[in-house]
Amino acid sequence: MVRFTDRQLRAKALRALTEVYKAAEKGAVPRSLWLRFLLAYLANGKDGQSAATHFWQAATSAIPSDSNYDAAAFGRRQTLSNAHKYIYRLHGYEPPE
Repeated sequence: MVRFTDRQLRAKALRALTEVYKAAEKGAVPRSLWLRFLLAYLANGKDGQSAATHFWQAATSAIPSDSNYDAAAFGRRQTLSNAHKYIYRLHGYEPPE
């Protein structure tokens, strides 16, 4: 049986978070138990519960209006980006560009 260190698990969880982030940039991702678990895992023991909540809300909400330049769509993108970066930094990593 393969065993992972905490550091390895955290790195895998952060990579999964980035995959969700990239998908959410294009549109709402489905609400799922695995996404809830991922965010709970990354927020556990850290001061990142609000960032996880903001990420969840932005990632699972539809992009407002038809225009990418709409203020609400811009706010959603900013919230998603900021929460993604904040969660990475909570764990001592720089987020990917």
